[in-house]
Amino acid sequence: MKTLIRLLINFIATAVVILIFRRIGWITFTEPPQIISDPTLNDIVIAGIIGFIMFIIGELAGIGYGALVIVTCGVGCLLYPIFGLLSGLIKLYGTQLILPTWFTFEAIWWKALIISICIGLFRIPSVKEQKRIVVKEKEK
Repeated sequence: MKTLIRLLINFIATAVVILIFRRIGWITFTEPPQIISDPTLNDIVIAGIIGFIMFIIGELAGIGYGALVIVTCGVGCLLYPIFGLLSGLIKLYGTQLILPTWFTFEAIWWKALIISICIGLFRIPSVKEQKRIVVKEKEK
């Protein structure tokens, strides 16, 4: 249940961020499909779908980064700041490759960087369960 709520909040937060950048003019919807007859709700759904695709690409990039850390015996942890910056760009370009006619964004590097940072900031990360080690003393 917690995962479903987290996904729903991430869906809404990413849709809002995308709509804010659309309002600014840094993201434009080119020819998205008409899913709902109401244009405002359709834009929200389209932004949510774009955000969901970005979420999936981000999770795959995170798995790839985790594999890099394992393969490099932990040295890849030093590349985390670079991964953080690149993951947003990977999300934007990857989503644009998957949905080529739905949206475009300003390809100026600093605008794309700001968009990717905002999309990454307004996201609730998955919470991993903590494992506990319980030591019981032997009775004598």
